[in-house]
Amino acid sequence: MKKQLLVISVAAAIAAPAAMADVTAYGRIHVSGDMLSRTGKDTSAIVLGTETKTTLPDASGSRSNSLGLKGSIDSNIPDTKVVFQAEVGIDGNSSDTVANTPNTGGAGATAKAGVVWMRDTYGGLSNSALGTVRGGIMSHSYKETHATIDPLFTTALEGRGNLGLTSGKGNGYGADQGSMVGSVRYDSPSFAGVKVIAQVSKDLTAMNYVVGARYAAGPVALSVDHINDGSVNALATGMTTAGTATMFAAKLSMAGVGLAVAYEMDGGAISGTTEKTVGTVAKAATNNQFYGNVDYTMGNLMFVGSYGMKFDSEAATAGTKAKDGSSSWRVAAKYAVAKGSEIYAGYGARTANEVLKGYDIGTTAGKVSVKENTVFTVGLSTKF
Repeated sequence: MKKQLLVISVAAAIAAPAAMADVTAYGRIHVSGDMLSRTGKDTSAIVLGTETKTTLPDASGSRSNSLGLKGSIDSNIPDTKVVFQAEVGIDGNSSDTVANTPNTGGAGATAKAGVVWMRDTYGGLSNSALGTVRGGIMSHSYKETHATIDPLFTTALEGRGNLGLTSGKGNGYGADQGSMVGSVRYDSPSFAGVKVIAQVSKDLTAMNYVVGARYAAGPVALSVDHINDGSVNALATGMTTAGTATMFAAKLSMAGVGLAVAYEMDGGAISGTTEKTVGTVAKAATNNQFYGNVDYTMGNLMFVGSYGMKFDSEAATAGTKAKDGSSSWRVAAKYAVAKGSEIYAGYGARTANEVLKGYDIGTTAGKVSVKENTVFTVGLSTKF
């Protein structure tokens, strides 16, 4: 019954505004078969255990299955439109009830729960000369840059996922996450190819914000994004100041060849680790990251190759490095079977300099830290 009411509600939402607004209905269905293998090793590279997880098919929310409406309405303000979007994510592997838990500002606060949840959903005003102001749940510019430079974004081989080619600052739902809940965002008009973006979200304990700038001219695109994570999620790790991260990215597209590079400078937002004293200075661990991607398109076929490095942070002893970095790579191919639809397959691996923090396998009594993990995936994505 609940599912029937949901379908009726969506249909009514599509039909009702159509008479008075410019409305577009859209969606995405993305299914994949994924195999993740994690191998635990000690510092002497002795294999202590292996864990393999296979999902077939995976139509989960992590694959960005979604349905939505977006559009605009002419307003009484000169050269200004009311803009809106309402999008829901769909977890094809869940039998949970439909739910939406709004952000409450606590640790783990989320806007995602159940088989259907709210994705980017907002309302605002857009003026051709002054820019656009919106409020609601919205992806921030740091996440959008990740999507722009990663041709495998939202697949099991995405840079922000298990391979760690890029940081995970484009993940999640919450006041400090990739989709910022309860946020206000401003996008400026483009002046000589330059555009600025600012977004802020306030939870119960702290202010979080992301600012970014874009430049585009012909085949070249440049961007810089800065995130200030003052949320309880960052503070819970023992840091007494907000975590930050800054990403510089560049992309070149010419004659079927795409090149993208990014460098992320960590001020605790990526590592999320407790502050420590290095010499006489208290500071957070800084896991800076480098990402490089090259792709080549020949007709409907695209080949992708990428490399990423998470650098060791400075250890508590001045002049030394902690063994908490890693290196990653991936290769893949995508084929456009129709407009908006593609099939793909690929393989990638990540090797930690010592162990991957936060990645443990085995039982509580006998679990070991992960030294290596590999990902293999095949999938199909279609947008409509």
